[in-house]
Amino acid sequence: MAIVDQLTRFFEHRKDAAEFVRAYWPQWLVTLARAEDARRDDFVFYVGGHPDRDWVAQGLVIRGGAFNEIVREIAAMPPERRPSHAFYVDLWRTAGQVRAAAKREGVALDERFFYSLEDPRCEAKIFEELRARGYAIRDTGGA
Repeated sequence: MAIVDQLTRFFEHRKDAAEFVRAYWPQWLVTLARAEDARRDDFVFYVGGHPDRDWVAQGLVIRGGAFNEIVREIAAMPPERRPSHAFYVDLWRTAGQVRAAAKREGVALDERFFYSLEDPRCEAKIFEELRARGYAIRDTGGA
């Protein structure tokens, strides 16, 4: 929801922003996890493209990482590939908003909250949460 909230200014309808988040969820999650690993406040999710006359973006450029690194990469692209229109979402701030909202609701989040799906800590965290809620879980050996 926090990501969709930030994206609504770039889309005509909120449902379109939500669909965009769903379509690229693995990339969002990996970037959030990298932001938490790095403990830096400059991690963003960048999307650029060349919109056609109906404002449908062609040849999307999607990147997640440190803002200055993404800017350097985009600037180094040949002019014909460089996106003419772009937006980015500050994922460090988004993670902070999620934490603040959880705190307001009385939910204590661990110091680390976001893990990419291929990170073994992700599976371990899922099992930990399920066990805490009383589910009988057998380890698969990956955690």
